[in-house]
Amino acid sequence: MLASRADPTAPFVLDKRFDEAGPRDFNREFNLFQIEAGLSGPLRFLDGSWEVYGTRGKTNETEKVSGSVIGSAVNTLLNASGGGASICSGGYNPFGLTTLSSQCFNYLTRVRCRRRS
Repeated sequence: MLASRADPTAPFVLDKRFDEAGPRDFNREFNLFQIEAGLSGPLRFLDGSWEVYGTRGKTNETEKVSGSVIGSAVNTLLNASGGGASICSGGYNPFGLTTLSSQCFNYLTRVRCRRRS
C-alpha cells in the first residue's frame, strides 16, 4: 500500500493513541512552605522611617508518569525485520488494536519519576 502512494519514498507517519500500552497515569505531589514577615517604624530623629522584610520559601515536587510510549522504541520496532519479533516477543503490529507481550510492553513504555526540591 505504501508503494502505491503518489510519492512512495515519502516518510510514513503514524498518528495513533497507543491503547495497547494502557492508560497514561500522571501522579504529582506538591508541597509548599513559605514564611513572609515585615516590620517598619518611624525614625523621628531623622524625620524618616525604617523597614525590614524577610521571606523564606521551599517547594518539593514529586512526579511519576507511567504509560508513556517512547517514540524511538516504536520506530525501532517498525523498522525491524519481522515486525520487531527479534527485539521483543510477538513484535508489534501498528494497525488496529493489538495485544502487546509483556516483553514488548516493557520495551515500548517507560515510567519516569522525578523529584525536585
